[in-house]
Amino acid sequence: MMHLNKVKPASNLRPRSSHPFSTHVLCSAKYADNRTLLTELKTLNVKQVCLATCPSRLKLATGESAQRHSRHLDMISNLHGSLLTPTLREIHQDEFIKENAAVYAVDESYRVMQNRVARHLFFRPWSFSKYYANAKGRINGGNSSNSEKQTPLPLGLAKILVDDRGKYIASKVRGLEKGTKSVSNAENTSTTSTPTLAVVLPTEELTASVKKHLEETATGHDKDPSRPLPMWSLMFAFSYIVLPGILGVMFCFNCVCLMVGLVKMGVVESWKVLSTSGGDSSGGESGE
Repeated sequence: MMHLNKVKPASNLRPRSSHPFSTHVLCSAKYADNRTLLTELKTLNVKQVCLATCPSRLKLATGESAQRHSRHLDMISNLHGSLLTPTLREIHQDEFIKENAAVYAVDESYRVMQNRVARHLFFRPWSFSKYYANAKGRINGGNSSNSEKQTPLPLGLAKILVDDRGKYIASKVRGLEKGTKSVSNAENTSTTSTPTLAVVLPTEELTASVKKHLEETATGHDKDPSRPLPMWSLMFAFSYIVLPGILGVMFCFNCVCLMVGLVKMGVVESWKVLSTSGGDSSGGESGE
């Protein structure tokens, strides 16, 4: 009698993953220099490199006029906590990266970031001193994030420069992964290695934020229903609903008080007229 045994699947077959890339989030501040960071990227055999800078800064940092704009670009990068010009140039111009990987700028536009920071400092000028101390420590430390020496960002600026940026960069990275999913599944190759996507970030705070948002989008918990309303919506409701309502009630109350006062004054005047006329009539009669 024949016994049929179940055939086990081959061990070299990989299950399908929702993301075709193996994503690695790297912090440039943890590496001794840019060459060490490039060695790590080569070891990972990256196919896509995402840099924490905007497309306009990447174009200026790697173009022919990079030397002329490098100081201005590094000043902006230090204020916003982005990758410096030497790091961008060395990664973009490396021969291994040119031949094997595509480079993307996944950060928000520096003009948008600059306007948001300026708006925050205009309405909250007391946070400027901490922001200046944080930027000064970043400039002196070369974008390294030593929590013992560097002044932390104020809460509102930390949300703009760390949390919101981390969410934006994570959404860009997930968009690149989903965009290459069909191409990755259509390729019929014999290799079992997974293509690698590397995200290079300047500070440990931004690295932790990007990792958190990548994990949330992977598990489907990126939208928190218990998240409080943003401050601008509360200010809008107060400015255009609550405050006009209060002023309207005060106006109506003052109008009522004025009308009551006028009525009372009219009654008093009428009483005075009546009393005066009555006194005159009685005096005339007595005289006669």
